[in-house]
Amino acid sequence: MPSPLSTIASLLDTAKGIHKGVFGRDGEGAGVAPGRVEVLGNHTDYNDGFVLSAAIDRYTVQVGSMNSEEEGDVFHFHSANFGESKTVSFKLDEKRMEGEERWANYVKGPLLKLKERGVKVRGFSSVIYGDLPVGAGMSSSAAIGVSTVMLYSALFYPASSPSLTSLLSSLPHPAATSTTVTTSASSTSESAFPLSKIEVARLVQKSENEFVGVNCGLLDQVSSTFGEDNCLLYLDCRTLRGGSSGGGQKEVEEGNKEEEGAGEIGVCTIPLPPSCQLLLVHSLSDHELADGTYNRLTEDCAAAAAALGVSHLRDATVADLPRLFADSHLSDRQKMRGRHVVSENERVRQAVSALRHAAPPPSSSPNLAEQKSAVEGDEQNEEGKEAGVIKLGELMYASHNSSRDDFGNSVVELDEMVAYAYAKTTGSSSGDDGGKQMESGRGRGGVFGCRLCGGGYGGCVICLVEAEEVDRIEEGLKKKVEERTGKSPPSYRCSAVKGAFSVLLA
Repeated sequence: MPSPLSTIASLLDTAKGIHKGVFGRDGEGAGVAPGRVEVLGNHTDYNDGFVLSAAIDRYTVQVGSMNSEEEGDVFHFHSANFGESKTVSFKLDEKRMEGEERWANYVKGPLLKLKERGVKVRGFSSVIYGDLPVGAGMSSSAAIGVSTVMLYSALFYPASSPSLTSLLSSLPHPAATSTTVTTSASSTSESAFPLSKIEVARLVQKSENEFVGVNCGLLDQVSSTFGEDNCLLYLDCRTLRGGSSGGGQKEVEEGNKEEEGAGEIGVCTIPLPPSCQLLLVHSLSDHELADGTYNRLTEDCAAAAAALGVSHLRDATVADLPRLFADSHLSDRQKMRGRHVVSENERVRQAVSALRHAAPPPSSSPNLAEQKSAVEGDEQNEEGKEAGVIKLGELMYASHNSSRDDFGNSVVELDEMVAYAYAKTTGSSSGDDGGKQMESGRGRGGVFGCRLCGGGYGGCVICLVEAEEVDRIEEGLKKKVEERTGKSPPSYRCSAVKGAFSVLLA
C-alpha cells in the first residue's frame, strides 16, 4: 500500500490540475481531511459517551485560490466527488442550498460559523476532490467541512501552514506538520489561524447541527482532526464538547495538561498492534441520514435520559436499565435505544481496559481524566496484546447485536456480512445463521471482530482482521455481497493516520 503522504500528494496533484482547468489559475493553498472509522461506540457521541475511532487513509482534499476584488465575497466550489462534476457559487448568507446543490451546505455552513466567531471571511474558489467514498460510513460529510476550514487557514493564515515542498520532503509521513492549526485559542494575530483543533471540530459539528440540520455528535469531526498514525482514538465526548465530567471543567483541563501523550482535552491514543488490519466492505445498501432519521434517534435517546433523570445517557449505568424499562411513559423503541447506548458505553470502556491491560474505573464515574490508568502503562507482551485484540473483537460483535436488536440501525444486508465474519471467527462451517447472538469469538479464522460502521442503515461493515489473512477475508465478504446483488462491492483496507492539516501550494 502507498504511504498516506504519497496518497495525499497524488490527490493534491489531481485537484491542482482540475482547479487550473476550472478557474484558469493555479491553486494557492489546500486543506486535507481524512475520513474516519468508528471501531466501537455506535451512536454514543451525541449522548456524551465514549468512542474508539481512527482517522483513516481515505481523504477529502480541497485546492483553492483567493478571488479577485472584482468577484467580491462570492464563493465558488467545484466538486469532482458528487457524481458528475459541478460548480456551485454562493454568497455567505443564511440561505440553504437545495436540490442537487445541497451538498454545498457542508462547505457553506463552516464558513458561516467562522464568520459568527468574528473571523473575517473572504471569497475564494475551491476544488473538492478525494478518494473518500460517500455514504459508506466513513464520514465524508465531516471531512468536507474540516477540509473547508483547513483550506481557509492555508489561504488567509499562511503562517499556520507548511509548504507542499517541505511536506513532501518528510515522506513517508510528516511527524509534526500535520497538525498545523495553532493550538492557542487566544491567538489574534493575522499570521496565525485563531482556532485550535478542538475548536475546528466543534465549529464543523455546529455547522452540521445548525445549518445542515443533522444532529450529529463530535465523533466524526474530532476523529478527522486528531488522528494519529497506527493508533485508535479513545474519545470522551463530554469533555470534547466542553462539558464538565465530574470535577468541574477547569479541573479537568488542568488534569489533562499534565497527562503526557493525551493530546487535546478528551482524546487519548491507543496503539493498534501491527498484526491487525482494518477492513471495510460495502453492503451495497445505501444510507442517508439527513432526512430526519438521525434526529429521531437523538430524540429517543434524550427521552430515555430524561426518564432516568440524567442529562445524557452517558451518566446512566447498566444497573439503571430495569428502571428504564419500568417507565410507562417511554415507548419500547425509546427504552431499547436507551439500553443500547448505556451498554455500548460500557463496551467501549471494557475494550480500552483490555487493550491497555488495566481495569476500567467505576461505571458510576465514567470520566476520561480518571481513566488515565486505562490508557497508559508499560509495554505489553505479545500475548497480552493478542488477548486485548481478541476482547475488542468480541465486543465488536456484541456491539452489532445491540445496534441490530436494540438501536434498530442495522439492515439485513449488514447482518448477513457480520454473520459471515462471525462464522470465520468461531470456526463454524456456515455464516448463514442470520446474525444471531455473536459474543464469544476467539480470533480464529483471521477475523477478530466485525460490526456495522457509522450511522448504520446500510453502508459498510468494519472488520478487525489479521493482516496476513486480509486477502481471504476480503474476498469472502465481497463474494457474500455479490451472491445477493450480482455486483462486486467496493472494499477498503485502511490504516490509522494523522489528522487534518493545511498546506501552501505556491
